[in-house]
Amino acid sequence: MKPSPSTPKRRSSAAMALKQARTLAQEKFAFLGNGSAKQPRPIEPIYGLVALKMRHIRETLGMQQDELAKRVGYTRTSIVNIESGRQRLPLHQVEEIARALGVTTKHLLRGIWT
Repeated sequence: MKPSPSTPKRRSSAAMALKQARTLAQEKFAFLGNGSAKQPRPIEPIYGLVALKMRHIRETLGMQQDELAKRVGYTRTSIVNIESGRQRLPLHQVEEIARALGVTTKHLLRGIWT
């Protein structure tokens, strides 16, 4: 039996989780206030999504921020800032971060773009 055109499609749990992550990233990383009188600079949601994915993979592996920092040649502070959205992850470093996490660049960026 085919579903009728008016029947809404069920979303997979992965798709729903990705949608929630995008919403959270857009809310969390829309503006980064630092308490100064200067107008906060907006950060694109893409950086927040990559940061969330990077953090999720790192935590799943049980890896500390300082260990990841050593593997890619960053300071622990830079990893903290990237994961919190205060610092953009340079595009040329995405592959090095993925390699340090033991995943492919494709896996790290999977689901980021729709």
